[in-house]
Amino acid sequence: SMPQEHANTQARAQANLLIRQGRYSEALPYMEKAARRKGTETMERAREYYLMGQLYQLTGEKDKAFRSFGKVISLSPPYELEVNARIRQTETMSGKDRKSIVRKLERMIKSPKNEEYLSQLFYALGNVHLNAGDTAKAVETYETGVAKGKDGGYGAGMLHLSLANIYWQQQKYSKAARLS
Repeated sequence: SMPQEHANTQARAQANLLIRQGRYSEALPYMEKAARRKGTETMERAREYYLMGQLYQLTGEKDKAFRSFGKVISLSPPYELEVNARIRQTETMSGKDRKSIVRKLERMIKSPKNEEYLSQLFYALGNVHLNAGDTAKAVETYETGVAKGKDGGYGAGMLHLSLANIYWQQQKYSKAARLS
């Protein structure tokens, strides 16, 4: 019905306004409403759930963020969005999700179709090890990503930054300087 459709469009507009004002937790109920509306294209819904995941991440609600990124993946969005949602999940996961995420990332790293995402995938895998408190394994994974990733850009930047931070904390200043 038309009035319902209008209300949903309004919800999305209200969410956008609140997001621009940095009022993330206030924007979330409107985002939820917008994402649940009927008749929306799958791609649009995937984008909305991705944004919702980011908002939950910003407001510190990691479980809800993890679930929102999972929703993105379940909608079979364009591949780049799926990869990014999986990476975001590594930043918001709890210990119980660790094994399955490691398996999935290792499979993705082996797949030839992910060559352009290698830096990002190694970054994500390193995050998992870092969150588990295994700094040595995280460093090894980030270093492998730096060596194998040909994609440059965001993924490579995140790898360098993560490594530089760890080396800095470990007072390995010459290694940190090489990366920054």
